[in-house]
Amino acid sequence: MKQISDLKKEIRSVNQIRQMTRAMQMISAVKVRRAKMRLHDAFPFFATCAESMAVLQQQSQELTTPLMKLRDKDPGDRWNLAFYVFSGDQGMAGAYNIRVLNEAENFILEKILERTNQGYEVKSKTRLIGTIGLDRLKSQSIEVEEDFVFPIDPPKYTRVAELSNRIRHAYLNGTLDEIYLIFTSLKNNMDMEVMKIRALPADYQTLTEIYQGHENFSRDDIVATRSIEYFPDVRVVLSYLFDTYLNGLLYGAMTEAFASEQTARMTAMDSATENADDLLQDLTVEANMARQARITNELTEIVSGAEALK
Repeated sequence: MKQISDLKKEIRSVNQIRQMTRAMQMISAVKVRRAKMRLHDAFPFFATCAESMAVLQQQSQELTTPLMKLRDKDPGDRWNLAFYVFSGDQGMAGAYNIRVLNEAENFILEKILERTNQGYEVKSKTRLIGTIGLDRLKSQSIEVEEDFVFPIDPPKYTRVAELSNRIRHAYLNGTLDEIYLIFTSLKNNMDMEVMKIRALPADYQTLTEIYQGHENFSRDDIVATRSIEYFPDVRVVLSYLFDTYLNGLLYGAMTEAFASEQTARMTAMDSATENADDLLQDLTVEANMARQARITNELTEIVSGAEALK
């Protein structure tokens, strides 16, 4: 049996760890609520923009724009892929980072192989939104842009505007041909899903699926339910919608990923706190038993000494 002094040290140590995990759990809970509130407040506006673009794409078939159509290239031409992977900024979030990086790795390699099989000379770039995962992706021979640093915290709309402009300009000037976002979506308080969304060129499927949670957004026969007039003309409205759509898509992905990371950390820290409580209970019982054993031994020694003096 351990000494009482050793057990007291263990109890103090576990108690300190419990205080830390409990504090991290509470901080993560606050961050999750704030992230969800931000996304909830902004969601209807971005959903309406996406819906309008989907309607426009279906109603104006004669309207051609590179932002909504894959480039027409011949086999042997270079095809430039870009992947933006939304990982976490910190550890201690359970399997959150491992899961998103595993799915990102598989998806990136799958897309590279797909375009290679179509006869293109594929060049890919991967950028991390977050600070975790660089070494992991590099170990799988995925080219990661190390100079690109973009922490996911704080997830604010003002932060995505510059990134959105860089992505759009790189696509329009031909530097990139296809751009994907890979992030974790928080479906409810427990379930998470890693989303792989083609940001550019935008397509009808993406527009009708990415915002399907909006109560006023219908995926079924969307054209038949809306009649929209564009002023001053379709092209001007489309240009505005695209800017807003891309900003909203990046902001939504960042906020969802941030909320998912904090939820995973909150869950992991809650489990760690419960484990600490169980361990404290076991140590307390063991310390009480050791104390009782010591008292029993001392009483036995006193009785034995008294008997010896008779």
